[in-house]
Amino acid sequence: MIHYLHRKNLFLIAVVAFAVALNQNKQLLGKNGLLPADLYLKRLEDHFDDAGWRKILHVPTVLFLSDKNKINEHLDILAYSGLLFSGIVVLYGCANMIIMALLWVLYHSIVNVGQRW
Repeated sequence: MIHYLHRKNLFLIAVVAFAVALNQNKQLLGKNGLLPADLYLKRLEDHFDDAGWRKILHVPTVLFLSDKNKINEHLDILAYSGLLFSGIVVLYGCANMIIMALLWVLYHSIVNVGQRW
């Protein structure tokens, strides 16, 4: 029972993290945000001229695969997806490795384009 409650609390924290990301992404990382992620991703693509794994290993994010002109929508999609999957785990109390890996990818896709403050 204790193990079950700890897992549920962990995913409740994930729900809060994705809700905060949904609320603040556009103001912080959006097209007109404090540190626009689209400009950061374009600078990384210019720095790593090859289309290989070096840029993905340097900044692991799925936003490299997205259209940089629609960065606000893609940030919202990442946050909504994270809310959905972590909310499912909180409601049903069970998670498998696929959902946990998906949540990890979604969260790090947002965090890794956050840059340094």
